[in-house]
Amino acid sequence: MLTLRLSLISLVAVMVVSFVLMTSVSFCQEPAPKLAIPDDAAQKAALAVVADVYKPDYVKAKTAAQKIELAKKLLGEGIATKDDSASRFVLIRIARDIAAQQGDLVTAFDAIDRINAEYEADRTQMQVAAATTATKALKLTKDHQACAAVLAPLIDEAVAVDRYDHAKSLAALTLGCAREGRDSALIKQMVAKLKEVEEVAAEFERVKVAKAALEAKPNDPAANFAVGKFLCLVKGDWKRGVTVLALGRNEEFKATALRELEASPDALKTGDGWWKISDGLDGSDKLQAQAHAGEWYRKS
Repeated sequence: MLTLRLSLISLVAVMVVSFVLMTSVSFCQEPAPKLAIPDDAAQKAALAVVADVYKPDYVKAKTAAQKIELAKKLLGEGIATKDDSASRFVLIRIARDIAAQQGDLVTAFDAIDRINAEYEADRTQMQVAAATTATKALKLTKDHQACAAVLAPLIDEAVAVDRYDHAKSLAALTLGCAREGRDSALIKQMVAKLKEVEEVAAEFERVKVAKAALEAKPNDPAANFAVGKFLCLVKGDWKRGVTVLALGRNEEFKATALRELEASPDALKTGDGWWKISDGLDGSDKLQAQAHAGEWYRKS
């Protein structure tokens, strides 16, 4: 009995050690580096092979629905191709383009996400290009409505990474889909969103000098204040903005930011600090500061 018990203990110990080692390895593993997009010559060669192998499929694909099915087939073939980076890229790229040409943004964006995950590609730029193509192919009201639903969330994603030209393009495309889809509520929302993006883009241009100054001198008080205000009051990115304001020149903003960054901040005092700051602000800046103060009041 004792021998059995010791054996069980040993087995459990081995299992625990194995689990710890496996977990440690998985945590230590870094994401695989992305591949460079195959050069023009490699893509041209791969394209010739694809055109030859899938010629019967191209010939059969007459209608929009058939072409979308072809796009999905090529996407699947691309995903399954493991030993040829150029062919894999070309298959997925062709699937993206065919889907976009037929107005199928779901398949096109799926292909874009596959490319973005593996290759050094510009996801946002590809999305804008695919959306621009796809919206021209839409005819039915319900298709425009579906397209608007896909595009609308991408606007804020583009703003989050300071891609304002793309954000404006996406907002304009979404607005166009909303109009063709006869969605009055979304039209109103997108008109406001487009104006908001343009205002944020203008503010970003004004703060560019300060952002450049921070790259050269990270502790510059004036630059930290300007960038921190932009992040918090314009973009609503308080998580990053507060840490920047804590290094800024404005003592009131700095003190409140430092209070917020304490290990156990006093929620009521922090809310009061931001509310007091909002008294000296106007327009959307004031509303943004009051909203953040409200978050702290709820915590209290």
